[in-house]
Order: sequence, then C-alpha cells, then structure tokens
Amino acid sequence: MRFVTASLFGAARFCSRASRVFNHLAAGTLRIPELRAGIERTWEEFAASDAAIAAGLMDWEEDVVRRFLNRDDRVLLVGSGPGRDLVALVAKGFRVTAVEPARRANATAMRHLAVRGLSAEIIEGFIEDVALPSRLDTIVFSYCC
Repeated sequence: MRFVTASLFGAARFCSRASRVFNHLAAGTLRIPELRAGIERTWEEFAASDAAIAAGLMDWEEDVVRRFLNRDDRVLLVGSGPGRDLVALVAKGFRVTAVEPARRANATAMRHLAVRGLSAEIIEGFIEDVALPSRLDTIVFSYCC
C-alpha cells in the first residue's frame, strides 16, 4: 500500500477513535435530565429502515440468545428502539416486554410487529422510572444501550 494511502487510513482510524472518546467525555458532562433529553431526541430522529428491522439479530446476538435464553423465558428488553431486536426475539417465540423512552421509536416497533402479526408490550419510559412486570427471567440490554 502506498505511504499516503496508509497514512490517510491511519489518520481516519485515529479520528474515529478520538470522536468516540470526545462523545463519551461530552456525555459525561451532562446532568441526568440533559442526558435523558439527548437520548430521547436521538431515538426520535433515528429512522430505521424496514430492511434494518428485517435484518434481525446480529450473529453474536444470535449466539447469546441461543446460549442463554430459554423459549419460555419472560424477557425484558431495555432500549428496544425501533424494534430490530424486539421483532426478532418475539418472532423466535420469546415473551418480550420492552422498555423504550422514545415515542416515535415505539410506534415504529409496534408497526413492524403488527405487519408480522406479532405483539409485545412496550413500556414507554426510562428503565429506572417505569413499573416492570412482577416476573422476569432475563433482562437484555439492546446493542446501543
């Protein structure tokens, strides 16, 4: 590889890592209400494509589900977003209760469930604030949590 090309790729990797570090540092300066508002805003503005939802679980998520979840488990999915993992888990036969603060993401998830003839309870709010079902077997934090 040419020196210039290798240098540019190296600089891009460095900048990408630096960006993540600065994003986390900036989030660390927020007060809880500001952080919550940012989380809601991010997921209200995030428009997952139908293809992204239909893609389902990532390979490593499939492995975790296969290894640690039982078909009769009552699963709490924290941060269900627009439904990529929620739809996939419900389609696999799990009884899922989802928690998600973003109203638009919840509507998207409900639409994707309905199109497939599936259903799940979605509790709107932050996990630390909502009343949860009395019996849960497994708690799963979505990939972006």
